[in-house]
Amino acid sequence: MEIWTQTNHESLAGKGIRIEGPDTFLLEKVELISKNDEVWYIATVPDQNNSLPIEFKLVKSEGTVYTFENEKHDFPQRIIYRFKPVDKNMNRDIMPVDSLLVRVESLDGNGIDYGFARK
Repeated sequence: MEIWTQTNHESLAGKGIRIEGPDTFLLEKVELISKNDEVWYIATVPDQNNSLPIEFKLVKSEGTVYTFENEKHDFPQRIIYRFKPVDKNMNRDIMPVDSLLVRVESLDGNGIDYGFARK
């Protein structure tokens, strides 16, 4: 699950969590910030990279697809967010809520896909 809040007019803060029964586990802390006319996705993952933040620059934005890259990071080097808003004309039994597809991958395209639905 990802939870996002707007911190000010130039940034969002989020966290990725996993819920297993009564337990909640923090997977990562994330920021989306705008600085110097660029947008950055900054992830901090406990027990990885000495818990230091890793920056990914927005390199492409087309419609509802946003691609962030950091060629120097081991994995992932690319993070792609694909927002799929519900089409008001679509059958809600087939697609009842907005969804988000996230792909984390290396520059050669090998990676992992995650799917989220808005609650």
